[in-house]
Amino acid sequence: MINDEVVEEVLQGNLEASRWAIPRLVKIFISSARDEFVEERRTLLESVGPELQSIYDSTGLEVELVDMHFGTSSDPLCDSFLYDDQLYEINQCHNVSRGCFFLCLVGKEKQNCPLPLSFTEDEFRDLTEAAKIQNLETEPLELCYKLTETCYILVKDSAEKNSKLFDQAFNILQSAAKDLSNTETPTRFSQFTRSAVEHQIHTAIDLSPNHVLGILREYSDDPEVSGNCSNHDLKSFIASSLPEENILKFNVPWKRGGIDSDWSEHETYLNNFQADVLQTLQTLINKNIEEKPEVNARNKTIQEVFKEALVHLALCQQYTSTKIPT
Repeated sequence: MINDEVVEEVLQGNLEASRWAIPRLVKIFISSARDEFVEERRTLLESVGPELQSIYDSTGLEVELVDMHFGTSSDPLCDSFLYDDQLYEINQCHNVSRGCFFLCLVGKEKQNCPLPLSFTEDEFRDLTEAAKIQNLETEPLELCYKLTETCYILVKDSAEKNSKLFDQAFNILQSAAKDLSNTETPTRFSQFTRSAVEHQIHTAIDLSPNHVLGILREYSDDPEVSGNCSNHDLKSFIASSLPEENILKFNVPWKRGGIDSDWSEHETYLNNFQADVLQTLQTLINKNIEEKPEVNARNKTIQEVFKEALVHLALCQQYTSTKIPT
């Protein structure tokens, strides 16, 4: 049902709230490694976002792009507490966004997830025992995590003030988790077997693959790339998990130092990147609006009048449905 039909239905007295109280927000979480896709993220924030806003401004839709690296002095992917906030933000974007809620940029860089904030007692015991079987020292785990009434939680100071201890604990847990993943459910300790961006991508795809945009970039003739850092498995997973129209692939000429917006080859790439991402996001948003139209998503000049009409209709319905005592 198109938007005009919904408006007509409401004006005829059908005020079912679930049909028109839909969020008027496009909120997209951008996921990528910190030192990769710097120019692409700038293009998204400075060009794609504002252009999308201008396109949908008259409909009342608000566009917001969430770049987890913007304005940060250190890598938020290395901070357990910030990383947990990011996973929460991905869920929030999924709850409110129209059309697309998650955009991932995948190249060749990988980075481990930070330590989880908590473990159940059973999880911590299993990991500790697996570490001992491998003759690994478990003291760093006991220093990083403390037992509460219900679970083991990460001690904040251990991560902030002692990076060496933090790294030791992660390496021990990662080794134990990989050993356990061979004998039980592989996803139980997935934060140790996936990269930080990969874990966010899995989180988003588990929520709604149809509203995720995957952008895959390859460098042609890259002398620095190897099988271990090409993210081939992750790119294959994205290609098999998302609809074909939700995937953009770019093959870019390699240049030492990464993307250079002043180089003509890369300038052309960034222009194509901007145009393709904008078009794909428009398609996703328009499709979502068609599937779930919202009567408020109309020209701002008539929204207030329309809302007033809704109030009068609701009062009329309430009045006419009230029985008058005889």
